[in-house]
Amino acid sequence: MNFERSQYSSNTVADQLCDPSSYLAQREGRAMPVLLWIVVLAMVTRMTVFSRQRAEGEFATIDSSAMAQIFIVGLTCCLLLFSTRLKQVCKSISHTSLGLLIGYYLLGAVSALWSPMPKYSLYRAFEASSQLLAVALAMSYCRDFRAAERRVLLISFLTLILPIAARFKSVGFAFSLSAWHTNSYSASAAMIFCYCLGELLTATEERRTLLGFGALVALFWLVLSTSAGSYIAALCGIAVIGVLARNRGMLLMSLLIGIVLLFFLAGRKDILFKALFPNKSVEAVETLHGRRRLWDHYIEKAKEKPLLGHGSFVTHHIGEFAVNNTHNSFFTVLVGTGLLGLGVVTVGLLRLASETRMAAYSASSGFIGCTSAFTVCLVNSMNLPIIWDQWRPPYLVFACFLCLHTLYLIPGLGRQDAAK
Repeated sequence: MNFERSQYSSNTVADQLCDPSSYLAQREGRAMPVLLWIVVLAMVTRMTVFSRQRAEGEFATIDSSAMAQIFIVGLTCCLLLFSTRLKQVCKSISHTSLGLLIGYYLLGAVSALWSPMPKYSLYRAFEASSQLLAVALAMSYCRDFRAAERRVLLISFLTLILPIAARFKSVGFAFSLSAWHTNSYSASAAMIFCYCLGELLTATEERRTLLGFGALVALFWLVLSTSAGSYIAALCGIAVIGVLARNRGMLLMSLLIGIVLLFFLAGRKDILFKALFPNKSVEAVETLHGRRRLWDHYIEKAKEKPLLGHGSFVTHHIGEFAVNNTHNSFFTVLVGTGLLGLGVVTVGLLRLASETRMAAYSASSGFIGCTSAFTVCLVNSMNLPIIWDQWRPPYLVFACFLCLHTLYLIPGLGRQDAAK
């Protein structure tokens, strides 16, 4: 497979979405994407910098913070409806993996009919679907792939910085690894790192500076997070890069890192344990911090309503366990929307695999980076639900890469432009 990259022509979905000669389109093209990114980042800011602590039983209480979040969702919906190209964007993505992902959230909205908390299920479904559509619509205004890539990395870095700022707010300038141990930004850092690393292999000098800087910054925060789940996900992403680029060095690096980890596991468990699991007991780690009991509980809940589930986004709020999330996207889907939802997710994954294979044949710029970022997201979602769950900061990073893939890689298939 030849991975000398080609840049797509002007015949893309993004270019076809509006008539550039239209005065209204020109004005909207300047203001709309800025407004959309503002509200999307406002949502992340509310969830990170202005997050609040409250009892698990009060998760559905509408306080001032919840009202702010609802207002942001309402404002997002107003901007979407005001856009003259929303209908065309929806039509363009309807048969893609992105369209199927949004379709899953529409199913989540319908599940409010049988959910024990119908208003909560309905709101979470509209929150996630509106944010996904906002990202897709904002991305569609970029003039070409390079502009879209720069925008994706900018938004991703801002999404990475906001939870870090929230961490500074809570722990200050602490220098211990335990103080920075978190999943709040590690998943975002892992996706950014693998995208930048994958694209660095074939990038021109113009892209190399930004990608190299991005890889280093993301790697720093990934290491500092001491998140074992994100470490494993990043290793899987690096391995995918090695396979797709046919780069033996990448494969060898993944293998060596794995061997080093095994060496420490065998001979220096104390050092590795303290680094990866600060302030955790051996028993907690051996039981995956209690996740095994939690997942056994979800299996029993899934058996109660196997076809339609209990209702979307309520999985971790029902039963005997009070947790912030299911710690596994599979159980979020299976318990929340049953086999019906699992079927939609499976079709979406198969569609994404098909799109990835087509992008491989076209040798599109961004293909290796996006594929490795998707790998990181899927692996990490088995530890911290990113996709098919309620909207969280790492979801925005994934959504940016998915929209880059959908709007600027898939539409360019089969074009024979000059290599960058």
